[in-house]
Amino acid sequence: MSQAASEHQGYLEDFEKLNARVSGNGGGWAGELRRRAMERFRHLGFPSTRHEEWKYTSLEPLRKACLRTPDVSGGAVAWRCDRFDSEGWDRHALTFPWDGANASPDGDGDDLFIGRLATAMEGRPPWVEAHLGRHADYDDHALRALNTAFLEDGGAVWLGPGRVLERPVHMAFAAVPEHASGGIVHPRTLVVAGAGSRLTLVETYSGSGEGVYCTNAVTEIVLEDDAELDHYRLVREGGGAFHLGTVQVHQARNSRYRSLSVTSGGSMTRVEINALLDGEGADCLLQGLYVAGGTQHVDNRTAIEHARPHATSRELYKGVLSGRSRAVFNGKIVVRKEAQKTDAQQSNKNLMLSRDAEIDSKPQLEILADDVRCSHGTTIGQLEEDELFYLRSRGLNEGLAKELLVHGFAGEVLDGIAIEPLREGVENGVLSELGI
Repeated sequence: MSQAASEHQGYLEDFEKLNARVSGNGGGWAGELRRRAMERFRHLGFPSTRHEEWKYTSLEPLRKACLRTPDVSGGAVAWRCDRFDSEGWDRHALTFPWDGANASPDGDGDDLFIGRLATAMEGRPPWVEAHLGRHADYDDHALRALNTAFLEDGGAVWLGPGRVLERPVHMAFAAVPEHASGGIVHPRTLVVAGAGSRLTLVETYSGSGEGVYCTNAVTEIVLEDDAELDHYRLVREGGGAFHLGTVQVHQARNSRYRSLSVTSGGSMTRVEINALLDGEGADCLLQGLYVAGGTQHVDNRTAIEHARPHATSRELYKGVLSGRSRAVFNGKIVVRKEAQKTDAQQSNKNLMLSRDAEIDSKPQLEILADDVRCSHGTTIGQLEEDELFYLRSRGLNEGLAKELLVHGFAGEVLDGIAIEPLREGVENGVLSELGI
């Protein structure tokens, strides 16, 4: 049996076990969705560096690991280490693998659902079937196809028209590789915000130890007319982990989406955030901070597609690299022909703390309209010697001086986290990853 066939065989065996376990969950439409996705994954296989989209990020280590999908349907509570479990903020909490004792969704009514995706699929409300698997296209994306094939559980939020959710929704996906035994899990999140509704979503992905495991996550977000969402996506995996994530956002007229992504930890991390501005006057803000040290590899890819007139997008991603780490940033803005009066700005800034660290940065503009205002740019630099000298001349040692300068560089992004205890926890984690 060839290596590729062997890889597929393991996933096929796990897929058949999943099918037997969830045959009644979601009815025929969900089963058909899984089967189509599995066939697509078998056809595509894992991408290689020969694919342009994966030119700088190799999945060969993940392929060689031959990870299997564990059965977490029973709620393996021991398989948990949430490094973002900060206290001091009120929230609707959902923890995965599912642990009802530590979850407080308390949201289920005529105009609100906050809970397990498995529960939502079983109940089959119209919003689930209308949107689950409809936005995160997997025809040419093997990892999304694999996630969809193993679609079983995760978080789900639905807000009816005009509903304003005061407390944030926190979905905590956590793993400990010693208990995961070299597993790959496929969390799925679906958020549908009705016209004029508003909420804050916090997604955290965390783990500990140096064992090898993989999180392959997909989040689909739908914002109807005038809906607003503040979205924090925070990753701090264990040292030997792979993290592969996709966020797919569909925005209607005058909707507002604010994304803040922080990635650290793990052996290899790749996060893709894609937004389709499919309504006139839609507004999108993407902010990101990626931190890598040692031999870590982090890849951030964003795509904002302007499909209607008078829409606005702003993007700022920053990276801090030390050791022999490597980062990849690819940010793409597409303006369709009919999207006149588009206003789009993109910036990528990188701070190199080591001469051995590397960054491949590729901002892109694809403009088909003629009445637009668009710009992009990238910068790569090191700590300024005169700034270090100034701080040390004021009595600070070199370590503290570097810490203050890095904190100032990252603060432009981190200050966007409005939940203070969460922001403090993230700031401390970022500095600890860099060893300063």
